[in-house]
Amino acid sequence: KNKTLVPVWDELFVLVKEKAAKNVIVDIFDYDRFGDNDFLGRACIPIADITPDEVESWFPLLDKNGSRAFDGGITGEVQLAVWRRARGSVVPEELDVHVIEAERSVAIVSG
Repeated sequence: KNKTLVPVWDELFVLVKEKAAKNVIVDIFDYDRFGDNDFLGRACIPIADITPDEVESWFPLLDKNGSRAFDGGITGEVQLAVWRRARGSVVPEELDVHVIEAERSVAIVSG
């Protein structure tokens, strides 16, 4: 979304779960018309925590290593709703991920 630190996407994605997958990872980037898009953060949701019931929650934005940055780096949160798609015994399993919105905060580094 253009020129905002609080984007609202309201986009729904259906993901096919790979057998060995342990997490759903949602990477957030800004868009740059010229040059590379900037990585803003990552949300990581353990697949074991995803149920058939839609659960909406705020997830902290993490760095590319999956760590929370406290040094003036990545800050903010992304709001996601996730649930397992009811498929009975059909394989592969599908997961729904609803990317709703994000909030970024400005980190102040003292020193």
